[in-house]
Amino acid sequence: MASKKKIEQAWDKAKPIRGKNPDSWRKDKFGNKIRHGSYGTEGDYGWELDHKNPQSKGGSNKPQNIQPLHWEENRQKSDKYPYKKKK
Repeated sequence: MASKKKIEQAWDKAKPIRGKNPDSWRKDKFGNKIRHGSYGTEGDYGWELDHKNPQSKGGSNKPQNIQPLHWEENRQKSDKYPYKKKK
């Protein structure tokens, strides 16, 4: 399980949503709405920590390689690198 520090570092990388409390609501890199309190869940706004460059492909566990990602997007991404969202 990720440390609280690592979770917060990732959360800070997500884009604030205009008109929403940035402590609670943000968007991941691909525009998916995520809610801070839904970390680790598979609900509508659930999110996870993702390795931009997967560890299976040599990616590190350092903060610069970690991003917040909606859990469904993370399943689509899997270990693809580079990854481009399907429309």
